[in-house]
Amino acid sequence: MNAAVRFHPLNSADSEPYSPDLVARADRGEPRAQFMVGVCYAHGLGVAQDAHQAAIWYRKAAEHGHAGAQFNLGICYMNGAGVDEDEEEACLWIRKAAGQGLPEARQIFSETETSRARSSGIVRGSPAVWRPH
Repeated sequence: MNAAVRFHPLNSADSEPYSPDLVARADRGEPRAQFMVGVCYAHGLGVAQDAHQAAIWYRKAAEHGHAGAQFNLGICYMNGAGVDEDEEEACLWIRKAAGQGLPEARQIFSETETSRARSSGIVRGSPAVWRPH
């Protein structure tokens, strides 16, 4: 995987400032709030930047099925940001986000699988490589 890949992009619809209310909602188990707390820690928005805390909050939201959190947690594992670098764990979480249709995850996962398949000499069902005999 490309280690230069960035976290799921933020826009005004995605952003919410760090606040006691946000943390309270995250503590109650709201996946979107958990994701946003992770984003705040990852980017230092209203709180000291802390990659480890970001990964903790992304995991909480990811385990509740939040696609953006799954993607960002995968990127954390890919880059060793707040967690030990682990390509298998990165693929697991990015695959989950891709399965939910997150475009960034689908693109990365597709590129990664194609790269792995080519390097091993096996490309399953790729029309660019597979040729009938």
